[in-house]
Amino acid sequence: MPGNAVSINADFTAIPPVLSLQSASAVTLFGATLNYTSDMAGTVYYQILASDAPAPDISALRLSGVAAGALAGANQIIASGLLSSSSYKAYIMVRGTTGADSAITVISFTTLTPSNTIPNRKVSVTGTYSETVTVNNPFSLNLNDIFEDADLDPLTYTVSIAGAAKIAAAANYTYTPAIAGDTVLVFKANDGTAESTDTYTVTVTAADVPPLPLVPLYQFNISVGPGGSITAGFNNTISEGTRLGISATPNSGYVFLRWVSTGRGEFIDSSNPSTTFIMPSEDVIVTAEFIYIGDLDEGLDSGYSASIRGALETMCPVIIDSSGFMANIETSDDVFNNDDNTVIDVSEIPNVLSYSLSLPAQNLSNRTNGKKVLFNSPIAKIELPDNMLSNLQDTHGQKAVITIKKAGKNDLSDKMAKIAGVRPIIQLTLMLDGQEIKWENPEVPVQVAIPYVPTEQELLNPDAITVWAQNDSGEAECVINGRYDPLTGTVTFKTRYFQYFTIGYDEKDINGINDGMWYGKAMKFAAIHDIIKKTDDTYSPYEELSRQQLVVIMLKAYNIPLNDDISDNFTDAVNTDTIRYLAKARKLGISKGIGDNMFNPDGKVSRQEMITMLYRMLMILNELPPMANARQLTDFYDYESIAPWAKEAFEVLIQAGAINGSNGNLYPTSIATKAEFVQIIYNLMKK
Repeated sequence: MPGNAVSINADFTAIPPVLSLQSASAVTLFGATLNYTSDMAGTVYYQILASDAPAPDISALRLSGVAAGALAGANQIIASGLLSSSSYKAYIMVRGTTGADSAITVISFTTLTPSNTIPNRKVSVTGTYSETVTVNNPFSLNLNDIFEDADLDPLTYTVSIAGAAKIAAAANYTYTPAIAGDTVLVFKANDGTAESTDTYTVTVTAADVPPLPLVPLYQFNISVGPGGSITAGFNNTISEGTRLGISATPNSGYVFLRWVSTGRGEFIDSSNPSTTFIMPSEDVIVTAEFIYIGDLDEGLDSGYSASIRGALETMCPVIIDSSGFMANIETSDDVFNNDDNTVIDVSEIPNVLSYSLSLPAQNLSNRTNGKKVLFNSPIAKIELPDNMLSNLQDTHGQKAVITIKKAGKNDLSDKMAKIAGVRPIIQLTLMLDGQEIKWENPEVPVQVAIPYVPTEQELLNPDAITVWAQNDSGEAECVINGRYDPLTGTVTFKTRYFQYFTIGYDEKDINGINDGMWYGKAMKFAAIHDIIKKTDDTYSPYEELSRQQLVVIMLKAYNIPLNDDISDNFTDAVNTDTIRYLAKARKLGISKGIGDNMFNPDGKVSRQEMITMLYRMLMILNELPPMANARQLTDFYDYESIAPWAKEAFEVLIQAGAINGSNGNLYPTSIATKAEFVQIIYNLMKK
């Protein structure tokens, strides 16, 4: 007998992960290790917020939180870049392999408080001081000028008067003696936690008869204009009527013009380079002025000329100075071509060690023409963009002198001299109206070509032929775009500043990396050109890239000169190895940080953050690469997962051939590795 049909319907619910054993450990001044256990692998989303901030829900956590891989079992999250003495809550959620989200778990912790440093007397202040006043007249001092606190805590002060118990003292302290005699005042400072062990002792002597009035003193400063030097006289504070002997000497090619003063005063003879100045009753600056007349023997019997191809095709005399070592080509405005490049060629002259090109500064201060002045000397060839001086003010009417000098190892630091060996060394300088200018323009590079014949060994590995610059501190910095061009027989490079430059050769052996690896050539290039450094005897290609590593690699790759002034920087920029790089990135606008003047230097960077920051720097430097292929963003499977703010950067670098993706994907939210970023830099450099 047949049975009845039975139908079964079943509903399946995805099981979410369960989080447990959450805690904070290894808490420091600026971070902590966050621990949790998940019973299922997946993706963790987390946010670390101030303890009084609103708690995010699951949607907000997935949208704004940091994403990373989660293991089935114990997990750790390293939190860094936080503020000291602050309470935080970490909100953690795991999306499991089933696609279901765990409940949000919360870990509360408070970063450590810095240890207190007691206040002390300033190093420049001695422990005792004496002053005489008349009875019933006040003695005053500012205690903020006497004491300081390394923690910058606000200070309060106490004073013991004539051995009595100490009492509170205002920072601007005043004591008025009522009777004649000596009174000893002993001051101390307190930062709210501890009192200073240093004291400041003042002996106030009260006199019945007023002391003789002090003779007022005024500031005398002496300075020199372009073209000479001061040989007698120095800055000092002196009284009215003092007679000062002053003297100045002109440089070669200059004559003394006159002495001038910002105040009244009186020169016995202002037209004499050696004279006497009578001090007035006010501060003054006296300045020696000179006029450029040129060397008396310049141009005489030189017999050499330079060819000029521009608005005119002409020959220009080469002027050799009296030493016979310096040659100068003096040009006028009418030889320059606004419609095309201007080419100036000078042949080798025996014994000459430097070649200078003198031209109106306005020919290098344009902003729109896009033309160049090509100065071809035997020492080097340089291409001067017509806007290389566009970042300088008021160059109209000034004369610019660009000099290419054959330098020696004595001009270099020990490290730079070792790199140079027997290879060429040059120095590039700029003068405006006789005054040397430290030229630097991040937006306008100058192209340089140095004639060079490589050795047989160097020809076997021409990629190891490098260019190095010496910075103001004497440190050697690799010019990353430098390369040997076998067609022209020169080593070429672009620079955004003038300095000493030399050619080097460095055949690095990178352990564990060969050209067959997808990142092999890029990592070797980066190591040879000093873009990356070893850690634990390896270059760590798969190391996750931190935000500060990203900035260092970018600025090194594009030879952005650093500054010693780091006063305008991110609050959490404290690593001495990277602090100048972060200050430069902030100054140029490459990064504005993550908010509240914080940068989060140790935070890991996603691929889309990496691409966006690189793109922003390329725009600032006018180094955006040209389109090299027809690939589009939409050719990649995961293009829709790219954040809107990152799409333009991806599009430009994809079309330039700098980004190729992997298996048809871009993985924009994945943490970037050192090898990935170095490969992109390498692709751009080879364009």
